[in-house]
Amino acid sequence: MRRGGPLRAKSVKRADEADEREAVRALVMARDGGVCRGRRLVPEVACSGPLDVDEVVLRSGRPGGHLDPDNCILLCRFGHHRWKHDNPDAAHALGLRRWSWEDR
Repeated sequence: MRRGGPLRAKSVKRADEADEREAVRALVMARDGGVCRGRRLVPEVACSGPLDVDEVVLRSGRPGGHLDPDNCILLCRFGHHRWKHDNPDAAHALGLRRWSWEDR
């Protein structure tokens, strides 16, 4: 059965967390100096696109981790963020990623 109306831009849960997430984003942006962490760690990849506050332990492996500044870093969206997901073992070796079982 199809529900009427357009899809929501954000889930109710994400909307409820919006202020807390924005505070985390501001803190991480200031802490990292507004610079992509991958820039010096993976210099062969060019920075590209806006900066994203990315989770070191993925959201699927650490619920609520997107609201913990210690689990967040700045990465450029099209260069290093994409590289991190395409190269998980190398990203782990550089500290751009941790496995969920390492976080317990």
